[in-house]
Amino acid sequence: MKKVFLGIILGIGTIIPGVCTASLAIFLGVYESIVNFFSGRFSKKVFFDTIFIFIGMIIGIIITSLAINNFNTIQKNILMFFFYGFMIYGFKQYYQENIKDNFQLTSFTYGFTIIVLFQLVFSFLKVDINYSLTGIFIIGILVGIAVILPGLSGSMILLSFGVYYTIIQYIIVFLKKFSINYNFFFILSFGSGLIVGIIMTSIIVKKLINKNSIKFSNYILGMIAGTIFIMTSLLINLTISGYIFIAVIMAFLGYLINKLVMKLN
Repeated sequence: MKKVFLGIILGIGTIIPGVCTASLAIFLGVYESIVNFFSGRFSKKVFFDTIFIFIGMIIGIIITSLAINNFNTIQKNILMFFFYGFMIYGFKQYYQENIKDNFQLTSFTYGFTIIVLFQLVFSFLKVDINYSLTGIFIIGILVGIAVILPGLSGSMILLSFGVYYTIIQYIIVFLKKFSINYNFFFILSFGSGLIVGIIMTSIIVKKLINKNSIKFSNYILGMIAGTIFIMTSLLINLTISGYIFIAVIMAFLGYLINKLVMKLN
């Protein structure tokens, strides 16, 4: 049940724009299991742990999709503040547990710069895919890469291509009707691309970890720092003066919840 709970947190974070699924997976202690699973190198325990994690993710994605569809802008921003606090604590813990005595400024800087550039490109990129199945398959691959590569937000990529709310609405319609129509094939194409992107990136990440785990850990730290930097700029732009107090409380709550989750792990 614990893995399902962690998966639910991952699923919720996956839907929130600006939140990095891979970073959350690292903070929750399930990143290595997911990478091992999709790179084809796993034990029986890792296999079942990952299955339970993804069951939780599906639950989290469905619940959050239903909620997001009815949320107003202020509610979405407040939820983003929660994950901002969540990631701040995770960054601190990751540094203390994995980097403190092996910090490499060059690797950290590379990771930070790459993610900031990627995020900036996607934030300004507006592409009309005309809702083609081939186009949504390619976008699925990009989101799959973001699921495994720390620092990238799959939801932000979907927003950049203008299909974020479309996919959420298609998921909701499919859950309500379970009919085989264009909506179904649209989601199927996206899901297929998503799996391809996850598998492809997991294999590459596994090789990088095996080659130099310390350097890769510093890359990850830089990527997470880049995500927090981007989230900070987004939240500054989104903050509404009348809701600053609530936003700060939500960020602090996210910080405390991650601390509690870390103890659970």
